[in-house]
Amino acid sequence: MQSCNATHFGSSPLATVSANQTNVSLALGTLANYGGALAPGNLGVPGKTIMLGNYAVSNNTAVLAIDLGGTSQANAFQNGATNYDFVSIAGSTTLGGSLKVNLINNFIPAATNSFTILTSGGALGGNFTNLVGGRVAVTNISGGSFAVGTNTKSVVLTNFVLLTASFTASTTNGASPLAVTFSDTSSGLITNRFWNFGDGFTTNTTATGVAHTFSSTGTNVVTLVVSDALANSTNSLNIVVTDSSAPPVLNGVVLSGTNLIFAGTNGTAGANYLVLTATNLALPMTNWTALATNQFGSGGGVYFTNPMDLISARMFFRLRLP
Repeated sequence: MQSCNATHFGSSPLATVSANQTNVSLALGTLANYGGALAPGNLGVPGKTIMLGNYAVSNNTAVLAIDLGGTSQANAFQNGATNYDFVSIAGSTTLGGSLKVNLINNFIPAATNSFTILTSGGALGGNFTNLVGGRVAVTNISGGSFAVGTNTKSVVLTNFVLLTASFTASTTNGASPLAVTFSDTSSGLITNRFWNFGDGFTTNTTATGVAHTFSSTGTNVVTLVVSDALANSTNSLNIVVTDSSAPPVLNGVVLSGTNLIFAGTNGTAGANYLVLTATNLALPMTNWTALATNQFGSGGGVYFTNPMDLISARMFFRLRLP
């Protein structure tokens, strides 16, 4: 066994460890970790530890320190820079204490990479105490984390991600009061979500979804800050709230060649509207002709182009909501 503080390890009478031993194979008995650090290959050097007996963590201050320098599992006491640490236990294993993962030699894993860091010939039980949502933070990469998978025979690190804030909104515009549901789609080992809704209201939560109602008109910059134990990440989105009491209006007309180009405001972005026309302003609305169905643009703008016959009778135009 490599790089162990022997003052924090003990064994059965049939398996002995002395303070100056750096590589130990246990033929019989159980090696108990009472608070030491098991670091295959030594800290910062990829390597392999072999135990021919059992291994049990008996104190939550114990540490399993894993170095990842590449995608190849270590197969010797100390391996090259592109290997990763590996512990092979012939007997049973009882996990506990902390799992510490360190990336070395500028290695950045892909999300699809998988690292089997420990195997157990006998039953494997127990848990690491420092996991959050089944993930472990990387000690030297801000915001980096792995999913930790354990089964009856092995411990595997997968799905490396960096902490990245992202979220979606059920709508990004509408008339006040505007109710919006936000869904967090961030990645990483998230321990807290701080929402700033841009209208004076904020909240801290661990929930992945929040709802908020915007009462005042204007553009609200909604910001999400996700945090883990070592870092945070920020993302933002604009929510446009319009005045529900004011109808959409046409307030700009330009003649371009034989086209009339209309512009308007105060619609609900993405909502439909009808353009109506008639030659007599006094006609009832039911007698006006619908030219087209359009959608309000970003911010609730109205944009519509109508070809004109310059020798025809004069025409009037109106907007109508469906």
